Amino acid sequence: MSKRNWLRCAALAAASCGIGNAQARNYYYRYVSANYSVIDGAQCLTTSMHLKLWLILAAPLPANASDLSVQPVSWRANDGLRGFSSKNRNAGIEAIQFWTDGNGNIVNWVVALYGNSKTAYQQRIIINKPPNSAGADFAYQDCARGSESDAIATTVQTWKQPPPPPRANGPNR
Repeated sequence: MSKRNWLRCAALAAASCGIGNAQARNYYYRYVSANYSVIDGAQCLTTSMHLKLWLILAAPLPANASDLSVQPVSWRANDGLRGFSSKNRNAGIEAIQFWTDGNGNIVNWVVALYGNSKTAYQQRIIINKPPNSAGADFAYQDCARGSESDAIATTVQTWKQPPPPPRANGPNR
């Protein structure tokens, strides 16, 4: 067997055994705000609603990070009325910055995301607790053309790092 054919066979065998084909691990972060405490404008957002945000990062946040900008593998957000994500063509990131403690736990943050639907409704989510600030969570929703609602949750929550969801094809690693 030629050296070239031997290498092809070895590569094929390694791939079939999972050798050299390890899947990258993702790191999941979740934020759920308190219910909105201040509503301004149209009432499509209410005080019984809150923000939810999920980020998937390719690596864990490092310890003692300061003003660290990150680009998530993917993200999802929901303001209580409508959701949007990195899979939406008209959605995007304005800023994602973190500050962490000595254990890599998120202690301060600024996250600003936006989404525009096919029907021209716009939404924006900003959660922030920059250093030396009490912080607040903010949602803007274009409820209907010409009708806007702003909502603020003044009690800032903490980020959670839940375990990743189970894989469809086998156990988590």
